[in-house]
Amino acid sequence: MSEKPIIFNTDMVKTILNGRKTQTRRLVKPRYRVDECGFYVCTNKATGERWIEKYDDNELGFENPRYIHPPYQPGDILWVRETWCHLYNLDNDDQCVWGTGKYYYAADTSI
Repeated sequence: MSEKPIIFNTDMVKTILNGRKTQTRRLVKPRYRVDECGFYVCTNKATGERWIEKYDDNELGFENPRYIHPPYQPGDILWVRETWCHLYNLDNDDQCVWGTGKYYYAADTSI
């Protein structure tokens, strides 16, 4: 279990805060590309190592086994960075009074 960031728009954050959304699904992007000859060029992002795999149409499989590592696992704690602003209180001359005010969040429905 680990803590990881995830991107949601304001409507999704509101849905989470209301308790209507408790899970999410994301597509797992393949870590390979097909070159001009039809070979699959794979890259290890950690080491930068590259290798080529050949897809066999007759056997419907790859010569080497493929492992997909999704970015999130069940049990991970996901956090969302929300859109926010800080509004300061104004004095009689319409000047900001530092150290006062309140934080407002885009997903907060009380505003």
